[in-house]
Amino acid sequence: MEYVLFSIFLVAFICTFIATKIWIHVAHKEKLLVKDMNKPKYPLVPKSGGIAVLAGFIAGVLFYIGFSIFYF
Repeated sequence: MEYVLFSIFLVAFICTFIATKIWIHVAHKEKLLVKDMNKPKYPLVPKSGGIAVLAGFIAGVLFYIGFSIFYF
């Protein structure tokens, strides 16, 4: 059972990591940037990064549902 939980975590992490990299590229291309007020010189950073986190969460949940239905 532990390998199932680890695989769910791994799928969610990889999906979040990839979605974050893609979102950073898209946000820079579409000029969806804001000033980072917590750093000196206020660099521009992409906004709405929660989209990538939500994609990872949904991927993990769907992987769990699919695994529990078709494997068990």
